[in-house]
Amino acid sequence: MNCSSFINFIGKLLESGSKMSVAEAVTEFQLYKEELDQLRETLQESEERLQQGEYVEIDAEALKREAQQRWKSSVNGENA
Repeated sequence: MNCSSFINFIGKLLESGSKMSVAEAVTEFQLYKEELDQLRETLQESEERLQQGEYVEIDAEALKREAQQRWKSSVNGENA
C-alpha cells in the first residue's frame, strides 16, 4: 500500500466532511485501489490492442445523436 496515496485519500475524505471510522476508511481505500488497479490493467490491455491495430473507429457525432435521443426518450417516459 502506497502511504502517500492513502494519506491523500484520507485527506479528501476529511475535506468532504466524512464521518467514517478508520476501519471504514481503510476498507474504502482498499476498494478504491482495487478498482484503480483494474482500470490500469484494462487500459494497458487496450493500449496493447491499439498498438497491434485492433480497434474500431467510431462516429462520435452519431454516438452523440443516439445518446441524446435515448435521453429524450427516457425523459418523456418512452422505452429506449
